[in-house]
Amino acid sequence: MPELWQRSRYEKIFAEIDRVEAIADPVRRCLEYPSLPHIAWPPRLIEALCADHQTPIMQVDEVKAMIDRGEWQALHDRYAGYLQRHHSGEDPELLLYRVFFLHSWKSSEEMDDYTRRWVSAVPDDPFANTERGAALTNMAWKARGDDASEDQVRAHADRAEVHLRKAIAAEPRLMTAYLYLIDTHVLQGRREAIPNTLQAALRQSPASFHVREQAAQYLHGRWGGSPQQLYGFALGAGSQLERNPRLALLATHAGREIADRHSEHHRDRRALWAYRAALAHGPERETLLNAGFTASELEYYAEKIMYLSQDIRFHRFPKDARIRRGLLWEWDGKFERALRDFRAAAALDPDDAWTANKVAEVEARMRAPAPVRR
Repeated sequence: MPELWQRSRYEKIFAEIDRVEAIADPVRRCLEYPSLPHIAWPPRLIEALCADHQTPIMQVDEVKAMIDRGEWQALHDRYAGYLQRHHSGEDPELLLYRVFFLHSWKSSEEMDDYTRRWVSAVPDDPFANTERGAALTNMAWKARGDDASEDQVRAHADRAEVHLRKAIAAEPRLMTAYLYLIDTHVLQGRREAIPNTLQAALRQSPASFHVREQAAQYLHGRWGGSPQQLYGFALGAGSQLERNPRLALLATHAGREIADRHSEHHRDRRALWAYRAALAHGPERETLLNAGFTASELEYYAEKIMYLSQDIRFHRFPKDARIRRGLLWEWDGKFERALRDFRAAAALDPDDAWTANKVAEVEARMRAPAPVRR
């Protein structure tokens, strides 16, 4: 295993990252991106994840326009096409989940308005009910975060469950509805209902990863679970690993649970070794970010840059990773790299004044004359 904190080990990789990040096509860029120097991820897993995260899909503005025009049959047909391709294996697995927008709406109010209008116009449509259920689930989580009463949270979750069960009754293969239904169980204080919902989903798609991953979230320690439960859960999916290489990431979840416990007790060296071991199974996002934080605690800044770079590789909206990496480049005096990252972050969120100011600040530093050495 290389001495990961030695900057000289990374110079060639950083240069390769510079080259690859200039590639316009997102899937090709992801596939050509260098992986971590101490881990060789299976090519089939990388191909699956790159296709999942970087394949273009319809955008929320298209859905809004179709709702505004009342094109209910056209909306149904678009979603039905994604569903068909999902189960035929023609599409990457995550695309079916990505077309049910949760984070692309401009606000919770906009999401509430459009999903309400859609499901009111076609109350039996499984796709309208799933999107409405997702919106209500999101509203329940927001209410919980705002310290609303349990009754308010439960009311949103109960309404979400009605829509999601209606969607499943109309279209049992609609995996996204099962995913959000698992969330409603948690919001209702009924975590014991998760296994039944998961098994119902797996009867439709035995090799499914994303519904399994949603259930695995609630086996982490913060929800009363344990690494042993997570590893057992990952082992239970082993028979489907050949059909779906993404299932290897369930073991990453289990390894992250061990690493997080070391990190919580400030055992940073043990934590970092545990994060590295977890990432050997695959590049799960939260594990990458937690590993990067721990690497910086140990002042292994080059290693942190590598973890942030992997987040940029796989994440469709890597604004935070771009900013964090840009700050490290700036601190190291690599202003051209820093500026590229800050500009990319600003492009992802044009309304963010901080990133716009940061771009201007670095541009000014690059224009300033070099200090005269005496």
